[in-house]
Amino acid sequence: MTGSGFSNLLQLPIDPLLPSIVRAVQDGRDVILKASPGTGKTTRVPRQIARDMPGQVWVLEPRRLAARLSAQRIADEMGEAPGASVGWQMRFDTRKGKETRLLFLTEGMFTVLLASNPTLEGVSCVVLDEFHERHEQTDIAFTLLRQLQKTCRPDLRLVVMSATLDTGSLANAMPNASVIDVEAPVFPVEVRHWTKDWQMPLVDKATDGTLTLVEDKGHKGHILVFLPGTSDIVRVAAVLRQKVDQNRWSILELRGSLDSKTQDLAFSDTGKRKIIVATNIAESSITIPGVTGVVDSGLAKIPVYNLFSGMQSLETKSVSKASIIQRQGRAGRTAPGICLRLFSPSDFAARPDIDTPEITRSETTPTLLSLLALKHKLKAQWDVESLPWLSSPGAGRWEDARKLLRLLNLIDSADTVTRPEASLLPLHPRHTKFLLEMTASSMPHEAVYLAAVLSNGRDIPPPGGDISHLGCDLAARYETLRRVPARYPEILRSATQIARILGIGTLRGIDQCAPAHDLELAPFLLKAFPDRVCQRRAVDRPGKSIPVLLCQGQDILLSSDSACAHSEWSLALDASESRVAGGALGGAPGGGMAGHDAKVAKAFVTMASAVTKSDLLKSGSPLLSEESNLEWDAKSGKSRQVTRVKYGILTLESRVAEQSGDDHLAAQSLLLTKLRKEWPKPFGDDQAFHDYVRRMELARDHQLTTHAWTHDELKEHLTAFICDEAKTFAEISARPLLEWIRHCVGEDEYLAVERAAPSAIKVGAGHKVDVQYPPDSTPWIGA
Repeated sequence: MTGSGFSNLLQLPIDPLLPSIVRAVQDGRDVILKASPGTGKTTRVPRQIARDMPGQVWVLEPRRLAARLSAQRIADEMGEAPGASVGWQMRFDTRKGKETRLLFLTEGMFTVLLASNPTLEGVSCVVLDEFHERHEQTDIAFTLLRQLQKTCRPDLRLVVMSATLDTGSLANAMPNASVIDVEAPVFPVEVRHWTKDWQMPLVDKATDGTLTLVEDKGHKGHILVFLPGTSDIVRVAAVLRQKVDQNRWSILELRGSLDSKTQDLAFSDTGKRKIIVATNIAESSITIPGVTGVVDSGLAKIPVYNLFSGMQSLETKSVSKASIIQRQGRAGRTAPGICLRLFSPSDFAARPDIDTPEITRSETTPTLLSLLALKHKLKAQWDVESLPWLSSPGAGRWEDARKLLRLLNLIDSADTVTRPEASLLPLHPRHTKFLLEMTASSMPHEAVYLAAVLSNGRDIPPPGGDISHLGCDLAARYETLRRVPARYPEILRSATQIARILGIGTLRGIDQCAPAHDLELAPFLLKAFPDRVCQRRAVDRPGKSIPVLLCQGQDILLSSDSACAHSEWSLALDASESRVAGGALGGAPGGGMAGHDAKVAKAFVTMASAVTKSDLLKSGSPLLSEESNLEWDAKSGKSRQVTRVKYGILTLESRVAEQSGDDHLAAQSLLLTKLRKEWPKPFGDDQAFHDYVRRMELARDHQLTTHAWTHDELKEHLTAFICDEAKTFAEISARPLLEWIRHCVGEDEYLAVERAAPSAIKVGAGHKVDVQYPPDSTPWIGA
């Protein structure tokens, strides 16, 4: 890459600082570059470093769209086709050649390339762009690069860039780095806030806010609308197509699940003004030309590890100030703009400055598996926990991940990966386990498609009509893919990649694969989700979410639309957010999520599969156990020996066994414990007991006996005696309490007490009347 090539381009604010940035890198220093949106850091800095440094320069981007478009932009500016001196490499899409010097990568691709080039031979500098987003793969890449610098590659240079950076923490982690701050003279952006009904649903607010900018005669450019997820985007776009003049406006969607051709429409000249309804994919790195209006929901779908359920789910969360500033900046790149925030100023002020690093709030199992596999390939001596993490998940999270990988038999007790191909597949370890188990059967092609759906099929709806006969939501989504595969090119590409990694060869077309009703998936899914077995609880309100109990004790919810909604036993395969009353997130102007109900997030199972008791009994899972206990049966009033077969805390079956000789002693002990705890049951009234204690005191006072029991002494002695003689409460209550006392204390003592203080006396014509013995007064009779 010779010549700067910038002289014939629009000058950007970063250009005067390029020499000092390159000089720092050439002098052996890292660079922390904080540059506001619109400065040109993403395209100009890597290109200049590649021009003046030997070897390759890699640029890590958090999103595929940003990597591809940034490389495309630089190639266009250099008058080259992508894949010459500048290219990109990502899942499903690679443009590079032997002459490529500047390579844009997705962060996940970095660890793949590192495995084949452990020392990054030939790479002189790695640029981490949009570092403020702190995706999990961002932190992994940063940690591994710092480890390389500390060991075998002290000459490797790092450049960390973003518009909003925590430069203090980074400077501590990169002590030799030069910190450079660039403020661009961007066009002013007028910030407005939503002032209408705060309880209005998000889709209605976003539509209303967008129409406000459409009708604003002073606003002339395109409009970019930020929404949290696909369903919101699709609904808002559909309403806008009905309410906006499409002869003047193009309504476009921009999200990660779309193919590149559809994504590129947002950046192309359509001949009309554009409304681009997007996720946070459009938040940074890339500029959509001509955008001067932004409608910001202040929300995003974020993967969250639910400590309560142990499941990871996508939840709608408020984004940080850093993300909001990034979004606002989209409106001021080329002209003065307007940013309408669908939340209040107080809400903005209450938000954190930067996003919480994803690695501290997401499941660490995939990370641990990939790092252990990488460690083996590198023949490294480091421990995962001891790597120079900028933010570590913590020892407890690493240990939880180890336990799951061992439960799946993907690593052994020495942390060695037992199935090397597992770390190569772009799947969660659970999905990998399912794939490997099913591939070993006679349906490897079906297994590949099912794994692709399991991993990437959140947005695939089940086929219309009743799907309960399938008993599995994964099978239902697979059937949708079979019927209309052209609608899901991303799933088909994923399946092709999986087949290639597994060495299956030519993947059979899905239309040639077995239909969903011919598939028996439960045994394979159980191998992948052994700790996600659920039992259905009673449903109080038909049609609502179904409460289920996880085998490890957590209460979660199952969608009533699930194919296994009527099954007693199920496997939770995927989850999203549910909300239950009692939370602190309100819809008032100062609330964290305006327009959302005041509720608390709880795991909500959106994809599940029915399993049978027989499946569980034959699973061989470590969670399967048998226990035998002597238990008290309140109905029969006696103890019994119960053997239970359990899956985690859930009981699959139980049986009552005959008691052995050893059990008889335990039964006596259990009966004694119950009798003492529930005294005076089964007699109903313990007055005779208290009276006898008082009568003994009177007999002793008149020197007719030499000893008087206390209440506690007599209870202890009496209950032990009773339980030696009886086996059940029914046998106990068959005798009056005084008779038990008489047999317990002995005939001599009982008669001596009876003479001194009789339980009853005859009066008048010989009628017997009970004598009352109050604790602290004279005995009396009523006659």
